Amino acid sequence: MKSTIKFLLLIFLAIRSANGFAQSSAGSTNAVTTIYLTRTAELVSSTNKAGKVSQARRGVMQAGNLIFPTIERKGVMSVRKGTYECAMEEQHNPDGSLKRRVFRIKAEGPLGHHLRNARREPAPILIHPSNYAYQLEGCIAPGRKKVEDGVDDSIAAMSDIFRACGGFEEGKKILLVVRN
Repeated sequence: MKSTIKFLLLIFLAIRSANGFAQSSAGSTNAVTTIYLTRTAELVSSTNKAGKVSQARRGVMQAGNLIFPTIERKGVMSVRKGTYECAMEEQHNPDGSLKRRVFRIKAEGPLGHHLRNARREPAPILIHPSNYAYQLEGCIAPGRKKVEDGVDDSIAAMSDIFRACGGFEEGKKILLVVRN
């Protein structure tokens, strides 16, 4: 109950101050050029088909005046507090069909996360659609609503975020500000 109240208060504060957080691109467009992630202390668990339990930390993502609950897998790497450059990217299935659209968080250089995976390579950290912790490794998944074991309507939430950013365009850059 306490964590639900904290979550609702966090959403209220984010909505109330949305004008102070959202940034628009230059010109007449109102496209969001920065999205914000605020993590909460609340954890959620989900179990995959093999019976393995994974935990995720809940959070809130803000894109302009839109607010989305998020999950981020616990126990693996995650981006630290800071500002990161992200690029819109299409990922494809082996047959060439579209698998999903994501934001890839820059790994190296200025505004990169500089995290390494177990092979000591730059870690591929994404913002992508997923509803449960076991579907994530170090990535962040927004949803349209918070559910007991994760988030729901994650694909639709990603579409909403792309629209808020002026539409999907391969390689288009935005900033991610991680507040905690």
